[in-house]
Amino acid sequence: MKTTHFRNGIRLPVAAATILLACTTAARAADSWFTGDAGIGAAYTQPHTRGAKSGFDPIPFINGEAGPFFARIDAFGVKAFPLGYGALEVIGQYREDGYTPPGEQRRSSSVPIGLGTLQITPVGAFELRSMHDFRKSHGNLLQARYLAELPLGRLNLYPEVGVEYEDSGYTRYYFGTSGASGVQPFRPGGALNPYLGMFAELHIAGKWYADAYYRRSFLDADVAASPMVTRKSWNSALLAVSYRF
Repeated sequence: MKTTHFRNGIRLPVAAATILLACTTAARAADSWFTGDAGIGAAYTQPHTRGAKSGFDPIPFINGEAGPFFARIDAFGVKAFPLGYGALEVIGQYREDGYTPPGEQRRSSSVPIGLGTLQITPVGAFELRSMHDFRKSHGNLLQARYLAELPLGRLNLYPEVGVEYEDSGYTRYYFGTSGASGVQPFRPGGALNPYLGMFAELHIAGKWYADAYYRRSFLDADVAASPMVTRKSWNSALLAVSYRF
């Protein structure tokens, strides 16, 4: 089963992508150490907070492994040791969730790091992650999701269902208000945000593939009441062309 990871802007840091591409080049010269897909794409996230920007952004598309190291589009890390159908992983995620609300200071994008595991079983892929944001929010995130695989000739579909828990440290930084700008003070608690997604992979020719992803995310009702929130649900999308090594 193809392993794909997405979150909000679905963006991987350019620096991390550049490093992995350099490793990939060296790996190919040494018995093709890197395996997976590499290419370029464009990502879109529908704004759901005041001051958030919209539009498609070009992104590197990397979903593969180089020895114990891996990159999965918006996630990157290292496998620590085997566990069940997968491994225990030290994982980081890049989330383009920063924005500048009117009359408030900018909320910086988070970079959560923690532990996780991806279990690719005969009945689908299950993933669990527990991460801490070491930047401004100092919040904690728990993520769980399931992906199935539906092969349809040259087209593979991967339906996805998942949920993310954001603790009060995270939600208060991104959705809370102090009242200093004339907006009513708001201090949310923890939030449980479910989502549904679909990843599609079309074999073009040779080792070339076209990739597309769509996700519908739903914000917890308590956080959706924030003056900073403009939508209770929002869409994310990704289009890419990749080469399989």
